[in-house]
Amino acid sequence: MLFHNFRRIQCQNYYIFIQRYRCHANISASPVTSFKTRVSRATSSLQTRPQQLIHKRISADNICRSVRILYSFIGTKMVTVYVKLGSLSDARHVFDEIPERNLVSWTAMIGGYARYGSGEEALELFYRMKRLGLKPNEITFASILPACSKLGALERGKDIHEEIVRSGFHSDVFIGNSLIDMYAKCRSIDDARDVFDKMDNRNEASWNSLIAGYSHNGFVEEAYELFQSMPERNEVSWNAMISGYAQNGCFDESVKLFGEMWQAGIKPNAVTFASVLQACASLAALIKGKEVQGIVIRSGVQSNVFVGSSLVDMYAKCRSVEDAHKVFDDMPIRNVVSWNAMIAGYAQNGCADEAWKLFQQMPERNLVSWNAVLSGFAQNQLLSDAEKLFQKMPEKDLVSWTVMISGYAQNSCFQKALKMFLQLQGTGLKPNLETFTSLLPAFANLGALHQGKEVHEDIIRRGLHLNIAVTNALIDMYAKCGCVWDAHKLFNKMPRHDIVSWTAIIMGYATHGYGKEALQLFDQMQNFGMKPDHITFVGVLCACCHAGLVDEGRKYFVSMIQDYHIRPSVEHYCCMVDLFGRAGLLDEAGDFIKNMPIKPDAVVWGCLLGACRVHSNIGLGEYAAKRLFELNPENSSHYVALSNIYAMARRWEDVSKVRKMMRERGIKKIPACSWIDVSNKVYTFFKEDGLHLQDFISN
Repeated sequence: MLFHNFRRIQCQNYYIFIQRYRCHANISASPVTSFKTRVSRATSSLQTRPQQLIHKRISADNICRSVRILYSFIGTKMVTVYVKLGSLSDARHVFDEIPERNLVSWTAMIGGYARYGSGEEALELFYRMKRLGLKPNEITFASILPACSKLGALERGKDIHEEIVRSGFHSDVFIGNSLIDMYAKCRSIDDARDVFDKMDNRNEASWNSLIAGYSHNGFVEEAYELFQSMPERNEVSWNAMISGYAQNGCFDESVKLFGEMWQAGIKPNAVTFASVLQACASLAALIKGKEVQGIVIRSGVQSNVFVGSSLVDMYAKCRSVEDAHKVFDDMPIRNVVSWNAMIAGYAQNGCADEAWKLFQQMPERNLVSWNAVLSGFAQNQLLSDAEKLFQKMPEKDLVSWTVMISGYAQNSCFQKALKMFLQLQGTGLKPNLETFTSLLPAFANLGALHQGKEVHEDIIRRGLHLNIAVTNALIDMYAKCGCVWDAHKLFNKMPRHDIVSWTAIIMGYATHGYGKEALQLFDQMQNFGMKPDHITFVGVLCACCHAGLVDEGRKYFVSMIQDYHIRPSVEHYCCMVDLFGRAGLLDEAGDFIKNMPIKPDAVVWGCLLGACRVHSNIGLGEYAAKRLFELNPENSSHYVALSNIYAMARRWEDVSKVRKMMRERGIKKIPACSWIDVSNKVYTFFKEDGLHLQDFISN
């Protein structure tokens, strides 16, 4: 408050001084010059602290030339201060009142918009300044280039680059660094490299800008090559490379490089720790994360709120909630980011109640806080709680809607997911990558091909079709909707494939009976050097099931264990039981279940029961049904399957016993249903449904 009052008095003094000058027509230049010097010294001490400067409009028509010069000088200084404080509305108000604006005031206002506000406003002011006859200098050019970066306005950036060359400022190292940054952020990395190569003089910032640019555009190998060739590296260089690895999913490399930095005697800062802790979190490398925490303590930055929040996030993602909470409790200062990290940590680890309690204790909440709790409810299948919270939220952003869509899709509430997406479209918010990847599984599971195609077109219009995660989701959607060839076309158009891409197309062929084609794709994947994971092998075993390839299925199951060291999960055992069951090898299927090292669940016994129904094996079917009644006594499908086995053998008395058992336990058969996509709407029909399709259309 003392600082605020002091500054307020100073500004009032400026105003009183100018008011006195208005009473005089002739004022010598020397007092003005002297006062300008005093003002310059005074305002330089104000720039580093928040303030509310008081200014008054001075009519240029009623004051002398000296006062006009003086007010222009003071106004320019005030604009500069406001811009440095990020108060653009105040800066613009003063700027508009300056009677004679010079290049400094224009440059300050342009730079303020480019850095803190609207890139379009910055460019509009830049072009307006030039129309008034003022020529930009090197500082003006360096100030306007970030506006092009923010907007991704490559062509306008190139136009300004040409003007820089014509003005003779292209050899300025500060301008060169700004151009590298602009081109890199506009995803024109070749132009960024061209500027770098043509620079006569480079400093460390030049190298760091290009390293960050390569990393930002996904060229981590090129970034590391440049990093290695640097004549001298500083802390920023190491940070750029470590964070570049982390941002591009090269988490092992990020952690390794952090170790090299520490061994080289370069002291990490908060930015370094945040990047390497992100890598540890993504790797779930708890031990390595604890080692980094030890270095944090030795470096004396454990009290930094930014580092503390990163530690909380790391421990939470490594599923060590107790350690996360200990770090949170030990933090001397917490901000809203710290609280959000802890809430998200609880949510990610299935502790929705703790997340909610902590949320209620927060001294200050923001939208991220609400979204963290919302995500916790959705991820932990507490959809009714998520719905209530969603309705109570004071504001919602795209993340809020995406969390709900994802929650519905992950919990098999596909129609609710579609309904939520339609509501989202009415808000004016634009879906992003996460929204589409969350939504597409709903189309896939409903078989809503028409709507899926419309979303695919929207993805192309938004330029997101090259994203590998979105394309993988589209492949899965087309395959599950029965359009395997469309899925394969998409697969072939991808510039690169990851393990998810290969698994999606293999699974697509497998589930539609193209077992041999699926296995051929699996061989191709291995030839490309791609290592299969446990989900890929589910697809491979599924392909063997649908194609009746028993011997191949046995071979792949053994190879998975011995060659790839993948421990079989319930899904793999279920595939093998299904494989034997479809081939009529029921005794082998039964023995396989008995020899499982893990306890068979209802899905495994369900596969065996289904095979017994197909092959009329009453004894083994009764055994499987008995296990299912113990594991999942409320599931009507198991009773129906056993009843059908008895009916096929004409054992009507046993059929009656099963039906009586269902009545006594209050179990009702779930009616069969199907979906149909008509006129961009998905309709659900149940067995013996009295409603006709025309009833839906007429409504």
